Amino acid sequence: MNAVVRGWTLTNIISWQTGFPITIQAGYDVANTGTGNLASGSHLLCRPSLESATVADWFDTSCFTGALLAADQLKGICRFGNSGRGILEGPRMANIDLGLLKDFQATEDMRLQFRAEFFKAFNPAHFNPDGVVTNLSAGNLGHVISQASPATFNSL
Repeated sequence: MNAVVRGWTLTNIISWQTGFPITIQAGYDVANTGTGNLASGSHLLCRPSLESATVADWFDTSCFTGALLAADQLKGICRFGNSGRGILEGPRMANIDLGLLKDFQATEDMRLQFRAEFFKAFNPAHFNPDGVVTNLSAGNLGHVISQASPATFNSL
């Protein structure tokens, strides 16, 4: 009985990564600098982070507006918004690989090893770090629209 029950080894590889910074974009050059889609082209009205973000609501989209800048631009006043760069955090990634193994003595000079390996053991969804819609003029602002390939996480 001891030969079967004792001597097992559990191995693991745990990888954890915080999300990449997210910057809200106006969708057009609000400051008239000629740079196109200007990153600091929105006004921040409140704290945009949500306690429990989902793929449909990664951040509070009502905290951002481009209307004030657009109205000023119509009056000939071109300026930057007060929303900073990288104020939000994108999707995190977590991965757990497990292994279970045991050595058995087959003969006096030969051992046999049983091994079971489980990659992505709990199979979490890894969302694309660049997959959050950050363009104020997009209808799906704040949505996570793509899932990362397994190779994306392993290469980071």
